[in-house]
Amino acid sequence: MKRVTDAASTGVQPTLRGTGRLPRGLRWTSIVAFISTSIVCFGIQGAAAPPPAPAAPVLCHPLAQGDYVHYSDGDASGHGWWLQNDCASNVGNVDVYLQELVNGQWVQMAVNSGQVYSGGGSSNRVTARAACDSHYLQYWRSYIFVSTGGGITYGTGTTYTSEQEISCTA
Repeated sequence: MKRVTDAASTGVQPTLRGTGRLPRGLRWTSIVAFISTSIVCFGIQGAAAPPPAPAAPVLCHPLAQGDYVHYSDGDASGHGWWLQNDCASNVGNVDVYLQELVNGQWVQMAVNSGQVYSGGGSSNRVTARAACDSHYLQYWRSYIFVSTGGGITYGTGTTYTSEQEISCTA
């Protein structure tokens, strides 16, 4: 039997002409796998290409913001909002926790949550209020937690406001 080889530059394996047999070491399963891979990877006409993979979510960093806890209409009151920073979503969930300093420990006295657009202002913030039982001076602060999601970015941010001494005990 005569061995016939393709051009030397192509590097194609030699075959045995007229025998229907492959050279030693080459298997039909290897050829089928190569053809299948070629169809999937190179999109040979007539073959369906796999759907593209969905984009992986990307971590972003929203900036939680808040004002000083202050006395308002008989309550301790604090506002929280957020800034978009590198997040794609312009809507986030904001949680505002009012905390009073009681016997050397910060105690949660009120919480409120809401979905607001980034940027702050009177219509884009969440307000938490705690009714004052008396008007003795007491230290207060707020803890703000923001979470965003939507599109391909998600993230969370937190901050504490500076403690303020106001005429309110809850």
